[in-house]
Amino acid sequence: MKIEHLKPSSRIWIYQADRFFTQEEISQIESAGKVFTENWSAHGSALEAALEVRFNCFVLLAVDEQVANASGCSIDKSVHFISDLGSKLNIDFFNRLNLVVDVAGTFEMLTVGELEEKVKSGTVQPSASTFNNNIKELADLQSSWKLPLSESWIARQLELT
Repeated sequence: MKIEHLKPSSRIWIYQADRFFTQEEISQIESAGKVFTENWSAHGSALEAALEVRFNCFVLLAVDEQVANASGCSIDKSVHFISDLGSKLNIDFFNRLNLVVDVAGTFEMLTVGELEEKVKSGTVQPSASTFNNNIKELADLQSSWKLPLSESWIARQLELT
């Protein structure tokens, strides 16, 4: 199943890698994700779910909870799946201090310190795009996932507000 076939109210988790994926890694992630989502269940009920890679560094995992709710145990299974995937590919999906930012038309993965330098030098403007990986529903991908740096969690620290 593809993410776009799930209802807009579907719950979503976004995992950002600590580096960009290779094409081979994208194929491996998508293949493993297909197997995982086809077998993912909660208390014996199959979950209607999908996994997708976007922008070569994000793994999106979504589940339609109107079909069956993702329970604590099933959510734990998904976190273990992502953790195991990261171990196999030598990728950290749990470092929340890197930001993906549009720098002159190209997405770059930056530490907070690197971003701060680029903002001070004027290389990155407050209007530059970044991502809010804390969205909760699939519908928010269109409206709230990609946003200006000045509206992101890091804006105060960078004194953009």
